[in-house]
Amino acid sequence: MDEQELEVEVMVKGVSDLLKPSSSHALILEEVNCDRRCLAVIIGDREAKDIRMAMARYKTPRPLTVELMLDIMNEGGITVNKAVIYKVKDGIYYSYIYLTRKNDGYEFKVDSRTTDALVLSLKAGFPVYVYDSILANERLYSVTPDGSGFSLSLN
Repeated sequence: MDEQELEVEVMVKGVSDLLKPSSSHALILEEVNCDRRCLAVIIGDREAKDIRMAMARYKTPRPLTVELMLDIMNEGGITVNKAVIYKVKDGIYYSYIYLTRKNDGYEFKVDSRTTDALVLSLKAGFPVYVYDSILANERLYSVTPDGSGFSLSLN
């Protein structure tokens, strides 16, 4: 994908129950502005639990990996600017997290699992974007008002 491609902000709309007979879930991302297009990312049970806990702002007695990572970045003077879902291949979504070092303003990006980027975003409050071409090609074609039903193309 082209680094100059249009980025569209999305938010987590919800996580489905199990997609039986597998242990997968559909994570639904929704466009923040304009058309409110939706995207389904198929995720595992552990990732679904992590996203649900972050959405509920659940506090664990001891820090989870995501809290540890945020604490390390904070202590190290690193801020997160955004995450971008930049590629989908064989049903796997690829993301970068863009960061800035506070002391010298150095900006850099790191490769991330999309679910990790989304949990970090839910915890830290930074925006998540997806390339417009991905949203156009992979979007859900219909969604019921409650978000429980949808159809999508299989690639």
